Amino acid sequence: MPATRTAPARVTPPRRKAPLTHDPEALTWALTQYGQTQGWLAGQLGVSKGHMSEIMKGTRGLTVEKLKLTAQLLGCPESVLRAKAGQ
Repeated sequence: MPATRTAPARVTPPRRKAPLTHDPEALTWALTQYGQTQGWLAGQLGVSKGHMSEIMKGTRGLTVEKLKLTAQLLGCPESVLRAKAGQ
């Protein structure tokens, strides 16, 4: 009986982490100042609560459009929520 060959496992190179458009600490501060929850903001932005949690932790970014909408929803300048240089 001939030996069975298996294909070598594919190795996926790690993704380059794109810089965040937002500052997670500033977003947390603004949300607290506005008196709302992550769940509320997730609903307003049309994302899941899990997705919002990742945005708040800084493991997932916001699109420029959602960053602008977030600033409008929280009544603060967009510059407050933007990531600082080198972040």
